[in-house]
Amino acid sequence: MFSPRTDTRLREWILSDIFAAPPAVALSAINEMMAQYVTGEASRIFEQIRIPVITVNGDLWPVNYEGNRRHMFSYRAIVIKVRTIS
Repeated sequence: MFSPRTDTRLREWILSDIFAAPPAVALSAINEMMAQYVTGEASRIFEQIRIPVITVNGDLWPVNYEGNRRHMFSYRAIVIKVRTIS
């Protein structure tokens, strides 16, 4: 999920941090997250949240504003331009 422009040192720091975690933790988190999307539970959970939701996203992938707003009381995204660190 890195941009090709991501600074090599930053990428290595993030990856070393991720790889230091026990694999069972990552697998459990991914399995739970994906199961919620496959079953539709994620959209039902978001529909129950009655506070504004704000996400912070990089500009690597487009934000689906309309899709998110269909399932959230209030949704806004802050998109940060991806750049390399000098």
